[in-house]
Amino acid sequence: YRDGNNRTIQFSQFEKTNIHSAVKYNINKKSSFKADALFDLAQNVGYPALPMDVSLAQAMLFALEYQRKTSTELKAKIYFNQVVHIMDDSKRDSLYLLKNKPVGKSDSVYMRMDMPGKSSTLGAYVQMVIPWNTANKLTLKADNYTNSSIAEMTMHMRYAGLAPELPMYLQTWPAMLRNVSGIFVENSSYLTDKLSIVANGRVDFNIDNLQSRYGQEQFSVFNYSLPKTQSKLVKSMNITAQYRFSKSISLIASTGYAERMPTIGERLGFYLFNAYDGYDYIGNPYLKPEKSNFFRVDFQFTQTTLKINFNQSLSFVQDYIMGITNSEIPAMNFYTNGVRVYSNVPKAKLYSADLQILYSPIKSLSVFMLSKFTMGEINQNDPMPLIPPLKNIVAIQYEKNNLSLQAECESAMAQNRINATYGERKTPAYAVFNIKGGYLFSVSTFSFNAGIGVTNLLNKVYYEHLDWGRINRPGRSVELYLKVSY
Repeated sequence: YRDGNNRTIQFSQFEKTNIHSAVKYNINKKSSFKADALFDLAQNVGYPALPMDVSLAQAMLFALEYQRKTSTELKAKIYFNQVVHIMDDSKRDSLYLLKNKPVGKSDSVYMRMDMPGKSSTLGAYVQMVIPWNTANKLTLKADNYTNSSIAEMTMHMRYAGLAPELPMYLQTWPAMLRNVSGIFVENSSYLTDKLSIVANGRVDFNIDNLQSRYGQEQFSVFNYSLPKTQSKLVKSMNITAQYRFSKSISLIASTGYAERMPTIGERLGFYLFNAYDGYDYIGNPYLKPEKSNFFRVDFQFTQTTLKINFNQSLSFVQDYIMGITNSEIPAMNFYTNGVRVYSNVPKAKLYSADLQILYSPIKSLSVFMLSKFTMGEINQNDPMPLIPPLKNIVAIQYEKNNLSLQAECESAMAQNRINATYGERKTPAYAVFNIKGGYLFSVSTFSFNAGIGVTNLLNKVYYEHLDWGRINRPGRSVELYLKVSY
């Protein structure tokens, strides 16, 4: 694609095919089966911010669900999915990201990498909703899934004029089998016409089984002695109260405690390159789970012509997981800024606010506004990295008969509150305008929905704070679509 300066963004190609089919069979009015099958194939996918592209990203998903709706609702589901991901640098200059790359010269160092990855998940759950009485409803859910994953990297190094070196092999995600079994319990109580309370809790038992001797050998260089099996119990508890002052106004207050298991990458990732900050990341097998106490308040106002939803949340996190720079560990690649190791930060705070307004003065016209704000702190009032600035979306939509028109403005404030130690840089503000229109018509038994949309109407040059590589987003883009129903 091209940005707002009409400059072609190299390696931004994207080719994808997606097929999804669902079949539902009603046994009777109360019971039904539903089967889902999805196949997703992406090829020749470019990543402008990375030194590599993707030659193949393939996903398959199959699911079978049974549902029965009587006085006691029952839902059971079994599913399987598999993802295969192959990185490809065959179309790249191996000095692509080197800042002092010689102009007009070919590579002096050739380092090609083969990076296949695979993840498979088999899971199932059973859920029951049981009315105790007219005022209480109990929900019970038991679920289990097993995930098998591995990501490999083979490096082929060759200096100009010299014989190629022996291939170097490592596993960026060591072969791992993770099994998670969980139980969820929730009770909804309708105490009065105005007051209702929902309390729930969840317990998950995680078992990580390291299936690769390479993983143990790799981490031995950092003086880690990895056990083959690690297990951990994590839990969460929440309570929510809703009070309806009138038919139009209600207030919802929530509080709770939650724990989060480290991901496989956070625990056992090995030299995972992060294009956002330019560092290689190494996992920490002894990470503690994150622990969070949160508070949330929602204000809702609903009338025929006006709807307002304003919510605020505040979280106090203990053992917050983030990458900490370690200057004693050498970088794997010549284009990285260094190495970071995932670690537990004792304390962190996160505040967020969300405002949604929908105004419809007449039936055919509506105005929608969405504003999101987030602020985080770690350690002693240091800004939390990877926090976006205030973002707004304002849309005006007109619908009458078969015609629909919409104009939209998406904007973001500048992000000047950054964590310079982490390597963040300030991001300028932007505003982008989009328009689209559609028309419905019928021919025989077929229904058609034809339309056109223009994104970034004014060809603005911009990028968002969390965009990898600070690469400009697309300039003016035109989309034509035709949907056929029968």
